[in-house]
Amino acid sequence: MDPMAFFLLVAECDADFRETLREMTGAVRAALPIDLEVQEATSASETRVTLQERRPDALLLDWNVTAEGTVPFVQELQGLAPGIRIMVMLPEAAGEYRRAVWAAGACAGMPRDRLDAECLATAICIMQRAKMRETALRSRVRELCPATAEVL
Repeated sequence: MDPMAFFLLVAECDADFRETLREMTGAVRAALPIDLEVQEATSASETRVTLQERRPDALLLDWNVTAEGTVPFVQELQGLAPGIRIMVMLPEAAGEYRRAVWAAGACAGMPRDRLDAECLATAICIMQRAKMRETALRSRVRELCPATAEVL
């Protein structure tokens, strides 16, 4: 596994906003010294399948994919892929859900209408650094305690 690789799944049901997100992730790819792979999902069911089959490092989830069902959906996804980092893009009208999505297991509830490439790059950079540290820690634990290798 390349320590500088990062796989982001983007769940967005609106074709126009998906294009905007493609531009943003392209800018992130150009700004960060990581191998950023991006895959798109256009529905909740496609998100579930991709999460289980491909195991991305992070999910950028638009609130509009499941709307009021976002909180239980985030909880479900955490069960399907423990440790997945989920960022939920919230519209202004759903701002009161910020704490609820965080409590459900999301890393962030970001304002959908104010998301920009710099904010996304920062979030991905932080998650990539955490991934690198976790990988190093797992390696060290396996080295010190070989019996735990199956658990990790």
